[in-house]
Amino acid sequence: MARRGARDASGFAVGAAFGPGPASGSDPDGGGRGARRVCDCAGSGSRASVPRVGASRAPAEVIAEGLAPSLGPNAARAAVRTFSDRVLGCRPDEISLADAPKLLQALRPMLRTLLGQAPAEVVVAEIEEALR
Repeated sequence: MARRGARDASGFAVGAAFGPGPASGSDPDGGGRGARRVCDCAGSGSRASVPRVGASRAPAEVIAEGLAPSLGPNAARAAVRTFSDRVLGCRPDEISLADAPKLLQALRPMLRTLLGQAPAEVVVAEIEEALR
């Protein structure tokens, strides 16, 4: 098992044991795992652009970076890792451009639940554009 915090070449955690967050009371906000931070661009009408896939950028990285403003970077990487394993049966660094639409389709219900239908479709559309 890899040490806690170890990352593979694409930046995804490998072999990490994800235990509970800090104990209740250790957070200055008193919320245990911390207060949920709202994206700075929420309500402003502008969203950070999702970097496009380049020769050195894996589709999983682009998808995780596209999800990060809405879910946070750690939850975005965890979602990509979990859904790539469950839907595609592979690790995030093994996802090809041909697999990306299937992964995005699988992420849609979760995004609709967390963000709402319209914001989820905007996020997915931005990621699809970045993957082109």
